[in-house]
Formats: sequence, structure tokens, C-alpha cells
Amino acid sequence: ITTAVQHVSCFSNQKTACAVRVCLACRRVRVRSAAPAFSAAGSRMAFVSRRDGNWELYVINADASDQTRLTRSVADEGASAFSPDGSKIVFSSGRGNEADLYVIGADGSKPRRLTEDVFGEDNPVFSPYGLKIAFDSMRDGPAQVHVVGSEYRLAGKGGRFRWAPCT
Repeated sequence: ITTAVQHVSCFSNQKTACAVRVCLACRRVRVRSAAPAFSAAGSRMAFVSRRDGNWELYVINADASDQTRLTRSVADEGASAFSPDGSKIVFSSGRGNEADLYVIGADGSKPRRLTEDVFGEDNPVFSPYGLKIAFDSMRDGPAQVHVVGSEYRLAGKGGRFRWAPCT
């Protein structure tokens, strides 16, 4: 979702291989939303929207009911991901000098900062069991994949990625 559409935006839910229709915006109010992230069950979606001035984090049910704003910050929120059990959401936020990572309850409770440094962190994702969070950062030059709480970085380039079993 990068621009407002006439009442319905379609997203592909890879978990169930079906299209989920979610009503997010209508042209007459010119709402912009972006960065959709589905829960593992496909029943909820997190996204950011600047309908209230700056980019804030929202959740909505897949049937377009129960839209809830989770954050209220003067800074812009960014990419997000649900924990495997759907109870938490990790997201990037520009609340400091650069984007840092935060985790919040899927109901908006208990926001907690995970990173704090001068390098921007983005595109967070939980590991399959929810024990680790990987993200990309330009700590060592071009974007690299890092893990919260680890001094090591993973080989490869940053950007959107998914955890995968070793083969």
C-alpha cells in the first residue's frame, strides 16, 4: 500500500495462499498507508499510516474490523513484523537521531526500545520461534543483516529478508 485506493486494497497472504481484502482508505480523505505485515495466522495486519500527520503504527483485522493505532510519537514509525505467536510487534522508529528498533504488544501495550545507536536499523523480523530479531543496518558500511543482542552480523546484503532453515 503506498497510495490511497478506492476503499479496498488487496494483499497476498503467503501463509494461506489467498488474497485478503482490507479496507484501509478512501480517495476523498487522501490517506497514505504503507509497509503491511501480516501476523503468522493471517488474521491481523500491521501497517504504518500518516493519516494523523506523521507515520504511526496501526493494526487491523483481516476482515477490516478493529483498526487500532498503536503508537503516538512525533517521530515516524517504519517497517514492522509480528512475533510468531502474534502477541508482539517489532518496528523501526525515528525517535532518536536515526531509526532504532522497538517492540510493542500487539494491543499497543508495553513499548520497549531494543536498539540505541547512531546507525539506522530497519526491516526487523522475528526468528521462527520468536527468540531472536534480525534487522538491517549500515553499521559496517552498506546495509548488512544483524541480530539484536549480538555483536556479529550475518553474511549478505540488507533489505527485506526472511529466516529460512539451513539446507
